[in-house]
Amino acid sequence: MFAKWLSKNGINDFRPQFAILLGLLGILILSPFIIVHLVSENYILATGIFLLVVSFIYTSRTINRDNRRFKIISWVIVPVMLPVLLVSLYSLGIKASFWLYPSVIVLYLVLPRLYALTTNVILVILTSFIAYNTLDFELTLRLIASLTVVNVFIAAFIFVLEEQQDYLKKIAITDQLTGLRNRTSLMHKLDDLVCQANRCRTPLSFISLDLDLFKKINDTHGHAIGDEVLKTLARTMLSRIRKTDLAFRMGGEEFLIVLFDTDLEGAFNLAEVLRHTIEAEPAIKTTASFGISGYRYDEKVAIALKRADDNLYKAKRTGRNKVVR
Repeated sequence: MFAKWLSKNGINDFRPQFAILLGLLGILILSPFIIVHLVSENYILATGIFLLVVSFIYTSRTINRDNRRFKIISWVIVPVMLPVLLVSLYSLGIKASFWLYPSVIVLYLVLPRLYALTTNVILVILTSFIAYNTLDFELTLRLIASLTVVNVFIAAFIFVLEEQQDYLKKIAITDQLTGLRNRTSLMHKLDDLVCQANRCRTPLSFISLDLDLFKKINDTHGHAIGDEVLKTLARTMLSRIRKTDLAFRMGGEEFLIVLFDTDLEGAFNLAEVLRHTIEAEPAIKTTASFGISGYRYDEKVAIALKRADDNLYKAKRTGRNKVVR
């Protein structure tokens, strides 16, 4: 339920999700301890916990408004959390050590992996120093050994989780046959490019292309050969565009190229180069038709895409193997 609510607000990554959950739980769980330590006249610890609760409130609100700022937790919560943990251990002894274990887990879940590892190593070192001076030797060894084990297991878990998440993200936005971006990822990337184009008044162009008579290839040579044709076309496209350009497979034999900082004339020239390259490539066995359009500042990007599609269909209706703008 909580994850679904966050997803509706555009927060899909597990770190900002957990950062908001941490903030809510931290407020509920830690607030009573402020009163407990005030009553026991441990004002330093009460103040530290109060500052920690305030930092939870601040980071939760900030991340909820803009989940891209979840790294704010690195320089807001961590500088407060570590001193509170260490002062608690020094003041309360072994009773406070139980808070170290959830803190280790929390740091790995809300911080970038390397930063979390570094922070936890520092925490273990400082804990060792305080424990050595306040606890007996056996308790110190048990505490440090258990903290180290928790660190190792959580670090391994986070590594596997991140690798799996990256893999799933890649599957979600990648066409599995050609390796190009798929239609699902199109609008997300376009939003960023359109915003940048409008802000900087940078030209943005689109090339829509479709293989001519592709069904005939499948019918004559089989779908396996058809798949190889599509993969060859994808490699040909990628070899001709820049790293700043984006290539998408829109479905079937239809593709889209998004050219940043390229005007209509530049898009036309690239389309002609691609048309001749595809025509001369023996592995593709056919030609392609192209429709191009340029984005007009502050218009809806769907309109510019439709112009490219309309020009593509015009190219196919008027003889194929041509570029229409």
